[in-house]
Amino acid sequence: MVKLGILQRRCYHAVLPLFCATIGQIGGFLISMRNNMINLLNEDFITMAKAKGLSENRVVFNYAARNSMLPSVTALSMALGSAISGQLIVEMIFNYPGLGTVLLNAIHARDYQVLQGQLLLMTMFMLFFNFLADLMIVYLDPRLRKGGK
Repeated sequence: MVKLGILQRRCYHAVLPLFCATIGQIGGFLISMRNNMINLLNEDFITMAKAKGLSENRVVFNYAARNSMLPSVTALSMALGSAISGQLIVEMIFNYPGLGTVLLNAIHARDYQVLQGQLLLMTMFMLFFNFLADLMIVYLDPRLRKGGK
């Protein structure tokens, strides 16, 4: 039997909880992008690209995917913020101590200072990921880089 180091053991035991916590978020992101893509495929600039004779793959990936990604980035940032701050069910199933367990213990003990600190931390995560989403949207959308002209 191979002896694993402390970090390797922690990573080994974190794989399944991490998978369970992220699989639903990734599915929601893909569904959001699919819905945005379906709405964009009926737009005039997509019809124009097809009329130019561009291949279907080029139209979908260069025109539709870039524009459907903008609302999806915002949805992904909200999902990341909630995924980091609200994993109580995953923590309870895998007996994995985390921020959700601290929040639940603070509620049961009526420890209002810890509760307020935890809610502040959750709010900071959400604000941080929304800020990153705003930066990513400016990077992805050339109209915003040039001041909307």
